[in-house]
Amino acid sequence: WMGIQLLLGACWVVCNLGKMPIFHESWEILVMSETLCVDEYTGFLYPVMVHILMIISQKIKVPAVTILYLLQLIVAYFAYECFLQKVVFIRNWKKDALRKRTPIFVLFALSIPPVLQVHMSVLSYSLASSLYIVLLAKVISACREERTVKGKEIISMCLLWILSAQICVDYAWIGGISVVAGLVMYMSTHRRFCFKSVLIVIMSVVCISGLNAALQTPGSMGKIQKSTESILLSRVVWPKFAQLCNFWDGEVTGRWTNADLMNIS
Repeated sequence: WMGIQLLLGACWVVCNLGKMPIFHESWEILVMSETLCVDEYTGFLYPVMVHILMIISQKIKVPAVTILYLLQLIVAYFAYECFLQKVVFIRNWKKDALRKRTPIFVLFALSIPPVLQVHMSVLSYSLASSLYIVLLAKVISACREERTVKGKEIISMCLLWILSAQICVDYAWIGGISVVAGLVMYMSTHRRFCFKSVLIVIMSVVCISGLNAALQTPGSMGKIQKSTESILLSRVVWPKFAQLCNFWDGEVTGRWTNADLMNIS
């Protein structure tokens, strides 16, 4: 059955290598790749990368989405392999039989339909999640090992965190939680306070916040701008905005127009 899934996955890749699934976020990314103006819900690096790939595609006469999908699949392959090496098969990695089978395990994971759909779409989640998987593998590996983690390893983790956050803004806090939790676990296990590591993490937070403030233009895509009220509202009654708005107090409904409420739904 593993071979059947790999075969079906390969066929799906070949048939859809030049096609773009219709997601609203994908169209927004295409617009932002042309204007190079991103809102607070989107990382800056992904639209820039799409813009560069479009220029390259015109030169080599290959669809930009084809180049993008191949790039995302390659990055995902090495990310999954890194996770298997550092986390799953760490004790038996030196065994040749297991190492030779690793590509099969990685390809099998990539051929899972929802996973393959993400990596073959114009969505920032593919590259951001791949970088996060490498980050998570490094964090888990550092917590497991008894040796002292070097400063350059902490820097590499934070760079992965910063890059993933600039590709997809959600990974600013997802990666941050992983880095901070890993650092706390490492210090509690080794019973030592790592001042330099804490300082690097703080600098990474400042870097992510500074880059977002400098590169993002809030409201540029016409969405409701992030605020405490909008975040709480979207988490509590999100899919039923349009249906429930008639029951809200005027003080609440006055913050948004009917068009805004419909767009959120």
